[in-house]
Amino acid sequence: MIRIRTLAGVVVLAVLGIAQAEEIRLAPGEIDNLGIRFARPTPAEGAAGIEATARVVLPSAGDAIISSPQNGLLTRLVVNIGDEVAAGQVLAELKSPDFISLQREFLDALNAQRLAQSEYDRDAQLQAEGIISARRMQEAATRKAVADAALEEHRQLLGLTGMRGADVRALEERQRLQDSLLVRAPFNGVIAERMASTGERLDPMSPVFRLVDMSELWLDINVPQERLGVVQPGARVELAGSACACGAEVVTVGRAIDPATQSAIVRARLDAGTVGLRPGQFVAVRIFAVAADGAALPMHEISATAVTRSGNASYVFVRSADGVDVRPVEVIGVTGDRAYVTGNFDSDDTLAVSGISALKSIWAAGADEES
Repeated sequence: MIRIRTLAGVVVLAVLGIAQAEEIRLAPGEIDNLGIRFARPTPAEGAAGIEATARVVLPSAGDAIISSPQNGLLTRLVVNIGDEVAAGQVLAELKSPDFISLQREFLDALNAQRLAQSEYDRDAQLQAEGIISARRMQEAATRKAVADAALEEHRQLLGLTGMRGADVRALEERQRLQDSLLVRAPFNGVIAERMASTGERLDPMSPVFRLVDMSELWLDINVPQERLGVVQPGARVELAGSACACGAEVVTVGRAIDPATQSAIVRARLDAGTVGLRPGQFVAVRIFAVAADGAALPMHEISATAVTRSGNASYVFVRSADGVDVRPVEVIGVTGDRAYVTGNFDSDDTLAVSGISALKSIWAAGADEES
């Protein structure tokens, strides 16, 4: 709290000692001597919004490289770049000796498990009749458990090659090896890139296609660090000047500041059914500022001269019963001599629009005395 008196044009400061100088006590005559004038803020239409540029991106789960699961010769490419594919659809075909060996090993494990199961069932019957000892029964149970585990191991190895459950069951029933390894789409999407050619010999994990899921798109929005305080998860985002008349919702607010641009990435999820947008595209957006409770912040139009800076924050001086209060604001935008801000004041308050330098000096002097 700061008390000032003016004597023969000289400003005398008397600091009354609080942790932060958030109120400057002034008598009406002192306000006149300092040349301070006040004006009421004008409510701006709608909620406060931050204008920014965003890039359309794919979520990490919607961008996948489809690779070869085994060594083999790429004999057929079924789809082309730009094709829409469904989950499970065949994308390519390989001839792979390793794949054939895996199937044979699976059948060996299957037959061994069936034999172990048969011996176990026989010994269980013999034990029930009191013919064999408990030890022999335990040995049969152990052999069956080992065979069960080996079979499950080989079943999962086949699953890693992309074989579906129905194909594995058909292999069990018919005992017939497949001569081709089929590469399938893991989800619905669009073929964005082809990364291998027919006749090429592939190693395990060699890329074949890049598949993207266009059903969900995100926005990466660059927001200056001084504006981050009014951006909260759940805030609405509007797109302007694009082929898509759609919106988005903020899901995360980045904590890392880019040293080159002094901005952070705000990520928003575009509404379902988005059309007309492509990954990599830049669009103009407006983020609606919200308070910590998620409510939209009202925006006021004030004179640009009413706003003062201290460090990385902006402030205004609001008339109070004993002088003026120093209150932080978020500057949403500036047009000419008018500023659009949000803060802890309303249309019934009056804000200092002149004498700002004197008020800032008094405020700074009080803060220095406290430190």
